[in-house]
Amino acid sequence: MKGQSIELKGFKDPDRAEFLMTNQIGGYSSSTLSARNTRKYHALLAASFTGLDRRVMLAKLDEKVFIDGIGHSLACNDYMDGTRVSDGLEYLESVFICPSLTEFTYHVGDIELVKSLEPYSGKNALKVSYSVSNASETEVEVRVDPLVGYRSFHDLMRQSQGVSSRVFSGNSLGVTMPGSYLFMTSDHMSARAGLDWHRSIKYFMEAERGEDHVEDLILPGSFHLKMFGVGAIKAKLIVACALDEAGCVGIVKGLKGRRLTSGRDHVEPGIGNLLDVSDSFVIDHAGVKSVIAGYHWFNDWGRDTMISLPGLCLVSGKLDACEQVFDRFLSHVRDGRIPSLFDNGLPDYHDFDGSLWLIDRIHQYIRYAGKIRGKRLVKKHYEKICEIMDQYREWTSSGILYHESGTWMDTLARSQAVEVQGLWYNALCIMDQLSGLAGKAADYGDLKAEVESYFMDAYWTGSHLKDCLEDGRLRPNQVILLSLDHCLVPKDKALRILDLVDEKLLTPYGLRTLSPDDPDYHGRYVGDFGERERAYHNGTVWPWLIGPYVKASIKYRGDAARKDCGKLLEGLVREHYLRAGVGTVSEVMDAEPPYTPRGCISQAWSVAEVIRAWYEDVRGEK
Repeated sequence: MKGQSIELKGFKDPDRAEFLMTNQIGGYSSSTLSARNTRKYHALLAASFTGLDRRVMLAKLDEKVFIDGIGHSLACNDYMDGTRVSDGLEYLESVFICPSLTEFTYHVGDIELVKSLEPYSGKNALKVSYSVSNASETEVEVRVDPLVGYRSFHDLMRQSQGVSSRVFSGNSLGVTMPGSYLFMTSDHMSARAGLDWHRSIKYFMEAERGEDHVEDLILPGSFHLKMFGVGAIKAKLIVACALDEAGCVGIVKGLKGRRLTSGRDHVEPGIGNLLDVSDSFVIDHAGVKSVIAGYHWFNDWGRDTMISLPGLCLVSGKLDACEQVFDRFLSHVRDGRIPSLFDNGLPDYHDFDGSLWLIDRIHQYIRYAGKIRGKRLVKKHYEKICEIMDQYREWTSSGILYHESGTWMDTLARSQAVEVQGLWYNALCIMDQLSGLAGKAADYGDLKAEVESYFMDAYWTGSHLKDCLEDGRLRPNQVILLSLDHCLVPKDKALRILDLVDEKLLTPYGLRTLSPDDPDYHGRYVGDFGERERAYHNGTVWPWLIGPYVKASIKYRGDAARKDCGKLLEGLVREHYLRAGVGTVSEVMDAEPPYTPRGCISQAWSVAEVIRAWYEDVRGEK
């Protein structure tokens, strides 16, 4: 398995570099390079139940190494009273990280301890492997303390009743909790009962975000591994969770004989590594494929999914997964709109651009899948596609699509948004192709001509496009319009827009969401919820916008821009690689140097658009 081996000596801030591994059903394993949980979302086993109900079950494992009876803690924890335990950093030498394996290497005197974490794909289960070697004639014992929860990953937990634990067969530990059950079993470690609570743990990243940040975790018992003298020993710990004990037993039985990753190779950070990361977002949900918008806290969002599909599925040839995503969202069309998101498995509708992104992505799918397969998909869904188009036709008057807010900049009131107008025109043009594949006559020519005749007069300011019909501020949404295959903007004006975007909005990590010249500009995405919301789309950099920018730049500037765009993408990946989510791309960044990563540590459309732009636009692989 290819990944990054990170030496901790001299590493600036291991508490702010995070690993993430997923189980392809919405759950994950995630913490920091120091093994200090800094978010309420951190957990070695965050399970995903029906309706993407995600819960922190195994928060962490704290180890202690005893050498001839003298204890050496490998733990790192913060507490509400200000106590900061960082003993583990004294002994931690390196961390190896890839999308399906995280491995910590500690040295305590003559003892080397390697802890490997591997989630099971498709299961709410985790394999933890310990390898201990001793170069001296000492007695060694490793104690493993599991810290357990049973809460939604959005919430925090305090000491409560209704929790119990017991040992099975001397090597297994079961934890009964309200509404859930956790089972841990080892091959060579002994289990000891002894229910207690680990109190007042503090998550400083939540404190920085103005969120609740203190909780108590269950300490249900411990596991022990002993060795004497020179030698080496290995042990594994299987952790599984379900709604009840019987469900856990079924999971563990199903894991017998399953092999996980073997071997590891260090590779230098690069865009190619993101292809492995992209698999983390495409999940099996209720029997079909869906896309998680971002880790840790987002569900499957319609717009985010559609924007992400080329980079997550088409570039890598996952056509079946792409079709399943189309099937799921088109089966829930209501009043011309696909779901904005699924909340506890139920569709919710509040955007106006998701359906238009879907039509564009069907068009992109056909380019990859070919005419025969594309024709089959279009015929299957043509009635729903027409239902979407007919509804949007009703919202159009004098060449302008009139809509309420409901754009990707969801903290702002943006009616008649420029990119929605562009997506609407793009969809009108695409319908000629889709109607032909369906064997139907297209009836959108007059409407398309009306949009063409009104748009530039309504939106051109003399230097750039208005962001909305009544808002002339400089934002990046016009770049989305320029990147579409069918665009309303003449080339000379497109080049003027790109030059202005280069001057005011472009950063090494994406585009600012508002010009720094604007009085509403915010350069930092920090503070409590209200402060962050005001900055979210008023300056904050969004890496996903690098994709439309690269596509538009090469489209209008030609091959001369290809090299510069390639360097831009490579620089983004290289410089971001050990910041926030290791090996992936964050949701947002501060708009000013040092462009600190913020928001979700791994965002689907951020990763997807870097992949798509690199392979489609820079390398020309379509």
